[in-house]
Amino acid sequence: MKKLRKLMALLLAVSLIALMGVTSFADNIVPGTEEKDLCLNCKSAEEGHVHDDSCYNHSWDDGQEIMAATCTEDGEKLFTCTIPGCNATKTVPVLAGHAWNQGENTVAPTCTENGIKQYACTAEGCEATESVEMKALGHDWDEGTVTTPATDTTSGEKLFTCQREDCDATKTEVIPAKYTYVSGESKWKTNVISFAPTSEGITYEITYTSTKTKEVFTQAEVDAMSKEEIKMHKLFVSKITYTIPKDFEANKVNIFMGDAINNAANYMTYLPGDAAPIQIAIVNHSSHGYGYQNGSFAVTTEDYQQYFDKGWATQSNAIGYDSQNIPEEYLAVRSKNGAIQSLYGVTSTSKVSNEQMTDAVLGAKLVEAGYSNGIDDLHKYYLDYYNEKKNTSYTALEQLPDSEIAVLLTSGNTTSVKEQNTEIAELLYNYFYNHLYSLTPAGAGYPGHENNAYTIGSLMRAYHNKQATVFDQSISKAWGDIAASAEDGANSYLWEGFEAWINSPDTRNTYQNYNYGFTAGFSLERTDTTYSVITKYFTSTDGSAPVLDGSVTRVDQVAIGVGNTASVVPEAAWNRYDGNDYKLEEPAKLSLVAVVDPASNVIVLNYYRNVSGQVIVPPVDPPVDPPVDPDPNDPQPLPPDENLEDPEKPDNPKDNPNQQLPPDEHLKEDDNVKATKSNHPDQPKTGDESQLALYLILTVGASGALAFTVRRKKSSK
Repeated sequence: MKKLRKLMALLLAVSLIALMGVTSFADNIVPGTEEKDLCLNCKSAEEGHVHDDSCYNHSWDDGQEIMAATCTEDGEKLFTCTIPGCNATKTVPVLAGHAWNQGENTVAPTCTENGIKQYACTAEGCEATESVEMKALGHDWDEGTVTTPATDTTSGEKLFTCQREDCDATKTEVIPAKYTYVSGESKWKTNVISFAPTSEGITYEITYTSTKTKEVFTQAEVDAMSKEEIKMHKLFVSKITYTIPKDFEANKVNIFMGDAINNAANYMTYLPGDAAPIQIAIVNHSSHGYGYQNGSFAVTTEDYQQYFDKGWATQSNAIGYDSQNIPEEYLAVRSKNGAIQSLYGVTSTSKVSNEQMTDAVLGAKLVEAGYSNGIDDLHKYYLDYYNEKKNTSYTALEQLPDSEIAVLLTSGNTTSVKEQNTEIAELLYNYFYNHLYSLTPAGAGYPGHENNAYTIGSLMRAYHNKQATVFDQSISKAWGDIAASAEDGANSYLWEGFEAWINSPDTRNTYQNYNYGFTAGFSLERTDTTYSVITKYFTSTDGSAPVLDGSVTRVDQVAIGVGNTASVVPEAAWNRYDGNDYKLEEPAKLSLVAVVDPASNVIVLNYYRNVSGQVIVPPVDPPVDPPVDPDPNDPQPLPPDENLEDPEKPDNPKDNPNQQLPPDEHLKEDDNVKATKSNHPDQPKTGDESQLALYLILTVGASGALAFTVRRKKSSK
């Protein structure tokens, strides 16, 4: 049937072409066109080029169906070029396909279960169907009912019910407390970083270069300057130089920069947007090379406990993002911001007096406004003020956008009152180290006021999470290879260090004369070491556990760089030890990557052999049974014995030195007095085997002589 349909379509196409008078492209020639086809659009001058369909620019009509497509079989359509004089045609297949209806749900979907929809073909004579899975509808929750109201400090609960028919599903949601911040649980929380103390013998000095005059000053010279002189230099570039002494032998150099940075920071008087560069140099006078321990550089807030213990600072109740109690000296001051202006109902912040900013007066005003805990509720007032003004629903001040925190809490004129509200005091401290104060590698430039990736807090969290710091690359480049001291002196290895930045737009009046600080530390590792090669020899008897016979040092403490590979090629002579042959274990570890500790850089080659524990003992004649004494009451004559010697002859050849032993063809010289020895050279020895054999022979011979003597005496009675 299919072939018949195609034949009919072909006949129809031929008929149409015949009617149009076109049998080939050759018929498309128009007089005056130099036999060029009217629709030819090809400009190719390539030799041998043959035009194909892509060379023509036909304009096809809508086509005429010459064979209709069915649900399962393709059809064909004939298209004709409409350009006058060009009667080109082409046939295009019409793809088969079902004509589906809108479908009917055979299994309705529910809130949680998928459904099924069935489609039927509408083509005449086609009974095809198709089923399609429908996704579950999902629940249609109502607006919910509060079952447990939230309070200022405790969360509540809300119950939701599905509104779809035949679905009784419910869910609950937590209604957050109005104020959710918990002291010491900041979103920036991390821990202060502890450093090992600076290695014994390491010293440092600081020099200061004026960014204005380019003069270089020592620590003593800067200490002697007045505040006016220091201010005149605008900024100093501090350079901290650490020196490794000549007799330093440790595998590791620890540098804790606490005191050095504190000294350098004493003269960092700069404004937001300024950078305070600190450079660090290493001078190595020792006989060993060192290099930076990757990932060891870290910056952190100071460890305040040492200040509390020494009485240098007073501990407050506020807990910073670094999990430390914040010193009273590090608390920010309260500002006359817009929220305070609104609380007092004045027209500008300048109308708020300093007295009105004290805990007593401001606290009383808060109680009057409905905040019963006075100054301890100041954070609640700030949140309510901001949420009402901005139509938001924040539950903690640190949830506000960074720039909004600056506007709400730090703008306006400042006072001398240290902030005592716990949440606000913690926020102002945390905000400074996690948004306002950044360190970047020297030359990297200002990170931008919205970029918190370089803040002290971010660098601390990265260190604790063992993430690569932004400083590792530049430090490794500067200190990757700190060479041992040469005879003509030591070189100085300078790391350009880092620049400290204060966020320009968001650092406002609250932080004027603010006490802040940080410290840093890093480590260097030995880059030179040695390696050795030792061969050990073991013997196993009959496959038992091997026993160490001895060892030989083949390579002794050869110099090598840390991280380089030491390898060895075993020599044939190493297979022999103490006159015995051994075999190297397989597989043998023939190389290692050198580390700092030489004791770990030892290639050990184990050689083994196995020996037999069998001992061969010479054969011994069976013992002669002793004679039985005759009954004295019934004496019996001895039986004749042809082997008995003549009583007139000596009992022992030794009695007659002229008597010779009969020859024995089976015995070689000394075989009658030597035990048989093993031919195995490795057989364990149990003493002098020849003496043992002789002892056994003499013992047997003596026993025989004794028996013989007794018998002879009895026969003579």
